[in-house]
Amino acid sequence: MFRKNASSKNKKRSFKKVSADEFSRLVQERAYSYFEERGFQAGNDLDDWLRAEKEIKKELSL
Repeated sequence: MFRKNASSKNKKRSFKKVSADEFSRLVQERAYSYFEERGFQAGNDLDDWLRAEKEIKKELSL
Protein backbone atom coordinates (compact mmCIF):
# COMPACT_ATOMS: atom_id res chain seq x y z
CA MET A 1 0.00 0.00 0.00
CA PHE A 2 1.17 3.51 -0.61
CA ARG A 3 0.90 6.90 1.05
CA LYS A 4 0.85 10.09 -0.99
CA ASN A 5 3.91 12.27 -0.48
CA ALA A 6 3.11 15.90 -1.40
CA SER A 7 5.68 18.23 -2.90
CA SER A 8 5.13 21.87 -3.87
CA LYS A 9 7.73 21.72 -6.66
CA ASN A 10 6.52 18.49 -8.21
CA LYS A 11 2.80 18.30 -8.91
CA LYS A 12 3.04 14.63 -9.90
CA ARG A 13 1.74 12.25 -7.26
CA SER A 14 4.36 10.26 -5.43
CA PHE A 15 3.59 7.53 -2.95
CA LYS A 16 5.18 6.19 0.20
CA LYS A 17 4.87 2.46 0.67
CA VAL A 18 2.70 1.45 3.64
CA SER A 19 2.75 -2.15 4.86
CA ALA A 20 -0.42 -4.09 5.63
CA ASP A 21 0.50 -3.94 9.33
CA GLU A 22 0.91 -0.16 9.17
CA PHE A 23 -2.38 0.19 7.31
CA SER A 24 -4.16 -1.88 9.98
CA ARG A 25 -2.58 0.22 12.71
CA LEU A 26 -3.76 3.45 11.06
CA VAL A 27 -7.29 2.07 10.71
CA GLN A 28 -7.29 0.83 14.30
CA GLU A 29 -6.21 4.22 15.64
CA ARG A 30 -8.80 6.07 13.55
CA ALA A 31 -11.61 3.68 14.54
CA TYR A 32 -10.65 4.03 18.20
CA SER A 33 -10.80 7.82 17.89
CA TYR A 34 -14.43 7.55 16.72
CA PHE A 35 -15.20 5.33 19.71
CA GLU A 36 -13.52 7.87 21.97
CA GLU A 37 -15.45 10.79 20.40
CA ARG A 38 -18.73 9.02 21.24
CA GLY A 39 -17.74 8.81 24.90
CA PHE A 40 -16.73 5.13 24.66
CA GLN A 41 -20.27 3.97 23.86
CA ALA A 42 -20.11 0.43 22.50
CA GLY A 43 -22.07 -1.00 19.59
CA ASN A 44 -20.60 0.76 16.55
CA ASP A 45 -17.29 -1.04 16.25
CA LEU A 46 -17.87 -2.43 12.75
CA ASP A 47 -19.17 0.91 11.46
CA ASP A 48 -16.17 2.69 13.01
CA TRP A 49 -13.74 0.21 11.44
CA LEU A 50 -15.30 0.41 7.98
CA ARG A 51 -15.47 4.21 8.10
CA ALA A 52 -11.83 4.41 9.19
CA GLU A 53 -10.76 1.93 6.49
CA LYS A 54 -12.55 3.92 3.79
CA GLU A 55 -11.03 7.23 4.93
CA ILE A 56 -7.49 5.87 5.25
CA LYS A 57 -7.71 4.28 1.78
CA LYS A 58 -8.85 7.61 0.36
CA GLU A 59 -6.05 9.49 2.13
CA LEU A 60 -3.49 7.01 0.81
CA SER A 61 -5.08 7.01 -2.67
CA LEU A 62 -5.68 3.26 -2.62
